[in-house]
Amino acid sequence: MTENQVETPVVEGYGAALEALRHAPYGGGEHADAGAEAGRELAVWERAVRRIEAGKDLTREGYREGLAARDRIPGYAHGLGAPVGALFREALGEVDGVFMRLTVEDEAWLAEAEAEAGHEHAHGHGWWWHRRPRAVPWEG
Repeated sequence: MTENQVETPVVEGYGAALEALRHAPYGGGEHADAGAEAGRELAVWERAVRRIEAGKDLTREGYREGLAARDRIPGYAHGLGAPVGALFREALGEVDGVFMRLTVEDEAWLAEAEAEAGHEHAHGHGWWWHRRPRAVPWEG
């Protein structure tokens, strides 16, 4: 399965809302370009979450890449104006909610992931790094 074959309904809805906002007669679309950049990172995150949901086509490396994309999201979302920022936070909350439902807390996962990547444990990781899929798809 390629990246483009993974459905991202939350990101698609967010993109449609951004486009509507961009063309709204009352304004508010001035931050739409920044919102689109944030949406690209959100798409990487949602694809990883949807692979967990499907229970297939997710590698350990792909999972780490999804978590790293989630790390970058606050940097993109920080400067979004009110209407775009609200849309983005709602979409991110929805994807994060699906992730929470599909995962369990697992402190050992973080240490394992860092050891594989050649990093020592760092306390700066977001809460998502402390979770792993309930049914780990790469174990078989």
